[in-house]
Amino acid sequence: LAAVGVNKERLESPPSTVVVQGGPAAFPPVLHLLTVGINKYGNSKLNLDYAAVDAASIKDFFTSQGKSFPFAKAEVTHLADEQATKAGIQGLFAKVRKVPAQDLVMIYLAGHGVGQGEEWYFVPHEVASPDTDAIRTQGLSSRELKQEVEAIAANRVFVVIDACHSGGAVSPLKDFQGMKALRMLARGSGVHVLSATDKNQFAVELSQLGHGVFTYSLLKGLSGDADTARNGSVSVEEAMAFVERMVPILRQRFARYLQYPTAHSRGFDFTLVNTR
Repeated sequence: LAAVGVNKERLESPPSTVVVQGGPAAFPPVLHLLTVGINKYGNSKLNLDYAAVDAASIKDFFTSQGKSFPFAKAEVTHLADEQATKAGIQGLFAKVRKVPAQDLVMIYLAGHGVGQGEEWYFVPHEVASPDTDAIRTQGLSSRELKQEVEAIAANRVFVVIDACHSGGAVSPLKDFQGMKALRMLARGSGVHVLSATDKNQFAVELSQLGHGVFTYSLLKGLSGDADTARNGSVSVEEAMAFVERMVPILRQRFARYLQYPTAHSRGFDFTLVNTR
């Protein structure tokens, strides 16, 4: 790296040079994967069929010995059912606030989601009813989710939400502030958000697939179907584009209900999995 000073007469000083040894390649990144899936709620009337399965499948995909990944290892924290309280989920975020900047963080949430006014809430295990005022204190709001993502030290973040009305969580995450906003200007930094629906739709679960339509599509894409560049890898943006195309096709084939994922990217793309 070389820098020069320039005076009022536009005369340059001799360059001052610094040689940097190593760099990111010398320290392979780590994937910090946080997965949450809730089938069984404190109120059994809210129980789902495949949210816990979907979250476990994402966890298993990124810890599979038979796959190749562009990171040294995956450090996974997984919460299911009664473990997935609001406090438990917030504890997950606390674990990744100070990870090294070159690492990757992926957050996956599957369960109920509900919109109230301009706010969206992920429904933790202990919530008795998402239709009451209690959700404002017991639910994980999109505002709180944004604050947690802004606090993550890693430069590369991928947030995935498989829940009803989850498009309502995307808009708040578009506008980063503080240090996260400054890091977004750096080459190699990127935050990407992918949700199962727009803010007015439900997320479909299908017994024919053994998954929610959204997560089934994501797993297919990560397994290689999203490698549209045919370069032997699947990037975040390729995976998101594949899911956006695939979900409406599967919805039309198996269910008579509209479901369109919502995606937003800010910053640079990065690779999630090598397919060969």
